[in-house]
Amino acid sequence: FFVRPLTMVVVHEVARCKGNLQQVFNYVANFANSEKWDPNVDTAKKISTAPGVGLGTEYEVLTVFKGIKTPMRFTTTEYVELEKVVFRGDCPTTSTTDTISFRSDPENNSYTLVDWHADIQLKGWRSIFMLFLKGSLQQLGQDAMAGMMKACAVMAGMMK
Repeated sequence: FFVRPLTMVVVHEVARCKGNLQQVFNYVANFANSEKWDPNVDTAKKISTAPGVGLGTEYEVLTVFKGIKTPMRFTTTEYVELEKVVFRGDCPTTSTTDTISFRSDPENNSYTLVDWHADIQLKGWRSIFMLFLKGSLQQLGQDAMAGMMKACAVMAGMMK
C-alpha cells in the first residue's frame, strides 16, 4: 500500500456546480479562469501560444496563502475531455498536483459534480511545517470550491 510522505497534504473537496458538464468542464479546464473562482489565486494567465487548452497548456499563476504571494507555473499534464484534467504546479518552495474530475449530476444534468484532489508538497527545509499547515490547506480547498460553485452559477446564468 501507499504511504503518503509527511511532507505532503492531500486536500479533497467535491462540489455540485450549476451548469451542464460541457459548460463546467470548459470553464474549469481553462486554469486561467481560476482567478475568477479561487480566492487563493490573485492572477492566472495562459502562457502557452497554442490556441485553446489541453494537454501541455501552461499557465502563470500568482497564488496567495496566508497573505504571501507566490508565482507558480502550472502545466496541464492530463486532459480527458468532459472527464478529467490534471494540473501540475511548481515553484521553488512548493509543488502541487491538482486532479479535477467531472461528471453530470445523475439527478439533474443542469448541474455537474466536480471532484478535486490537490496533493500539496513543500520543498526543502519548509517541508517540516507541512503538518502545521494541514488545517489551513483544507480551508484553502473549501474556499476554492465555494468560489467555483458561485462562479459556475454566474457562468451558467450567462449561458442561457
